Amino acid sequence: MQKVPYAQLKDKLIADKQLLVWTGPAFTPKATVGIDPKTVSGIVVDNEDAKIVGDWLRSATIGPYVGAEYLHDNNAEQGKKSVTFTPKLPKAGKYDVYLIWSANANRASKVPVDIVHADGKAKVTINQKKSGGWTKVFTGNFAEGTAGSVTIRTDGADGHVIADAVRFVEAGRKE
Repeated sequence: MQKVPYAQLKDKLIADKQLLVWTGPAFTPKATVGIDPKTVSGIVVDNEDAKIVGDWLRSATIGPYVGAEYLHDNNAEQGKKSVTFTPKLPKAGKYDVYLIWSANANRASKVPVDIVHADGKAKVTINQKKSGGWTKVFTGNFAEGTAGSVTIRTDGADGHVIADAVRFVEAGRKE
């Protein structure tokens, strides 16, 4: 390749209508901005306020996400990582629990989630390959204060696990 004379190559490229010098406007990538948690109804706990166990990576590559970024487990060390979101609920009552993640083909389809509520502990499995955005994963009774929690774990996951934010909305409340 280095032995091809540039003048000859240039003439051929121009004859083939190839652009050799960009003269258009400068490329400015669209800034990726997360969802401001203050603009979302309910009680939102972002990953910045969560208890993180293990080595999670921070990313803002694929939206939607809340705040500055989301966490992902890099599809490594399954079973050794978790993120626990603990809300400070203003009153006891029945709440819908929503998670948010950015869906992608490389995400896990079997993400274990533990939800501690007033009546015990629920275990749900979510598919992060699908949906994305705020997704309701549970409805249950929660005590006032910080007794409840949602933990996203990596055991048995079959792809990248995303941990971004959890939202608690009083059940029956219209969005």
